[in-house]
Amino acid sequence: AWDFGDGTSEMLANPSHTYQNAGTYTVKLTASSQTGGSSTKVKEGYITVSPSGGIIADFVGTPTNGNVPLSVQFSDRSQGGPTMWAWDFGDGGTAIVANPLHVYQQAGRFTVKLTASNQASSNTAIKTDYIETRSGPVGSGSIKIIYAPDRSSVYLDNVLKGETKFLKTFRIDNLAAGVYQLKVTKPGFTDYYLNIPVTSGRATEVVADMRLQPSQNGILSVYTYPSGSSVYVDGVLSGVGPLWLADVNPGVHQIRVTSDGYLDWNQQVEVRGGGSVTYVTAALYPSWWTPIYGYVMISSLPGNGVAYLDGVAQGQTPVTLSQVTPGQHTIRIEVPGYQPWEQIVTVLEGRTSYVLAQMTPGGSSGGDITPIIPASVASVASAGNTS
Repeated sequence: AWDFGDGTSEMLANPSHTYQNAGTYTVKLTASSQTGGSSTKVKEGYITVSPSGGIIADFVGTPTNGNVPLSVQFSDRSQGGPTMWAWDFGDGGTAIVANPLHVYQQAGRFTVKLTASNQASSNTAIKTDYIETRSGPVGSGSIKIIYAPDRSSVYLDNVLKGETKFLKTFRIDNLAAGVYQLKVTKPGFTDYYLNIPVTSGRATEVVADMRLQPSQNGILSVYTYPSGSSVYVDGVLSGVGPLWLADVNPGVHQIRVTSDGYLDWNQQVEVRGGGSVTYVTAALYPSWWTPIYGYVMISSLPGNGVAYLDGVAQGQTPVTLSQVTPGQHTIRIEVPGYQPWEQIVTVLEGRTSYVLAQMTPGGSSGGDITPIIPASVASVASAGNTS
């Protein structure tokens, strides 16, 4: 006796069955003999039927359990060619990229929801209590690296703990109280060493003040959105973003950034020698989207400053401003204990203006203005062929 999971059954040994509706079906077979013996086999979710031209949403996360803060890499596994994604991580966090990284800060169980869609259809996948997080061991401490060059390697007692990411805090949690040897390294920079004491119940903050090593060539830093986009320099694949290239010949180079489902990004960039760093931000647009506004990505060192656009507070740095009217705008950043920073930025349609303010200690919000980045460096293209 066959049960096809859609309300129909069959008594033949080798039946043929047609499913009329999209979905996932569990199939059950019960085989019996004339002597009264029987056996049943069940295959959960054995048959998946896709709607004609439609999307079936699905995803995975890694890991799905651990101590807080828990970083989970989510990956879209939807069928049907989605071009838009809306994630709900169950703790108030959301994302709109295909493969987001999310950090759970609180202990508990969290239901994750993904809505995948394109211009023709939409579908939602829900996984109940998919993520389980726990509090760390009682009496443990942690180390917070609040600044280090992008993609620096972090070692604790000569054990690799991972890589830093652009403008993100790097944490090492669940450490017993004691003294540890911290080492941070990156090609093109001096190594950073520190014997660091860890106290139970506290996070010890570290600023890895690493200096550029002398070089006749230059350095190219490419930040991409979405992350993981392929970065080409002069037609040669150099890696995936965010990317740090520490030995680039001085001169003008053609940068191309690509990602499936997004418009290609192209830009000519001049790299200077002597170890100078050229920053490039490539924000790609979905292939179906025609941009009509500009964007401004504002960061400051140190962070947590108040960012203003034309005199109106927009939030704390780092912050991304969307739907900014094309034209000239005044960016102002204020950090307590530092001189205010101000810059006029030209915002172009379909482009991103990238602002990075190196704050100068001293002064107050009413003090002198400290401009750092020339406007010619701050604006970069974010969609289409702009070379």
